[in-house]
Amino acid sequence: MRKSLTNGDYAEAVFIVDSAGNAASLGGSGGGSGDASATNQLTQIDKLTNIDTDLGSAGDSAATSDTGSFSIISLIKRILSTKLPNLVSNRIPVDGSGVTQPISASSLPLPTNAASQSDVLAVRDRLMPTSGTSVYSTLGTSAGANIKNTAGTVYNISCTNVNASTRYFQLFDSTSAPSGTPIRSYPVYGNGGFLVIGQDFLGGAGISFNTGITWGFSTTSLTYTAGSATDVITTVRYT
Repeated sequence: MRKSLTNGDYAEAVFIVDSAGNAASLGGSGGGSGDASATNQLTQIDKLTNIDTDLGSAGDSAATSDTGSFSIISLIKRILSTKLPNLVSNRIPVDGSGVTQPISASSLPLPTNAASQSDVLAVRDRLMPTSGTSVYSTLGTSAGANIKNTAGTVYNISCTNVNASTRYFQLFDSTSAPSGTPIRSYPVYGNGGFLVIGQDFLGGAGISFNTGITWGFSTTSLTYTAGSATDVITTVRYT
């Protein structure tokens, strides 16, 4: 508030109001409990002082025991100096004296339902022989022939048909040229159709032949009707 004095000067008075617009005096009880009063300031100073004391300073000595009134820095210094081993090549060493080394894999028990030796052998017997197989192949020079004139096994077949129409790759248990009813007949679609039959289809045991192994490239599916030799490229792996 401003008031004019008789000598031409002005006098001013300052009033403090609270959030509701009510007049409050300096240092009085009209302010809120969170006002920055002298009492509140002293309380906060005490809290900051306590925090500073609890943390400590860089010059604090290491604590002398695990319990007691020590700064946090003192306790950290104690942990670093007494609870951890000395570094070796800037690394914390590991004490392996309580471990039997080396651990032998043969002494460990197998997990539940683990494959036994007989299971492994059974799987091995399902695989194609790693050696001893022979390969028969023809590139447009034959529409069928005897591959082997004694008992044998076929493990893998591939055949390409360059004719526009579907043809049939056939197998016969025979020692002569293909004829009659095959024991296997697989369609090979036209215009470069490609047939591949291997272990995923035949299994490791392959196809067994008691008499001999003969193949044919046929225009019919259930009996052998010779197709054109120039239309077929085929490969057979057998024993």
